[in-house]
Amino acid sequence: MKADLVLVISKENTLSSQINKIFGNDCRLGEFSTIGKDERYTYINSFTRSITIAYTTEEKLIGSYL
Repeated sequence: MKADLVLVISKENTLSSQINKIFGNDCRLGEFSTIGKDERYTYINSFTRSITIAYTTEEKLIGSYL
């Protein structure tokens, strides 16, 4: 699956905080719906914006290469 934007999330940099930094405080996670998952990424799509975002954690990225 292809994504327009890939984010690596952590406890310090949550998905909602990163989305707010990119799109501004008027963007909420409620605008997004999960559309798919694989070993590394979860894919979400926005209802109001034409964008697909993939997100993952550092652990999943590192683990997938071992």
